[in-house]
Amino acid sequence: MVRNLDENLSKIFTPKRIALFSALSGRDTTKSLAKKLNRNPKSIARDIAVLEDFGIVRKKKKGKEVEVELIAREIVISK
Repeated sequence: MVRNLDENLSKIFTPKRIALFSALSGRDTTKSLAKKLNRNPKSIARDIAVLEDFGIVRKKKKGKEVEVELIAREIVISK
């Protein structure tokens, strides 16, 4: 059970997703995050989708941009 939990957590919280989580400051756009993290906007969008599935962020369409709002301020994982 613990091994399975560790495997799942490492799939969800990759180093790039952790950096993305850390870079979020309230409401950012996918484009601004890609620029800030020097990453492809499509890669950022995929990572945001995963974080949104777990209730960490919320996406909102604003015109042509996708705004990302941080929902979770802190993530605590205990075994």
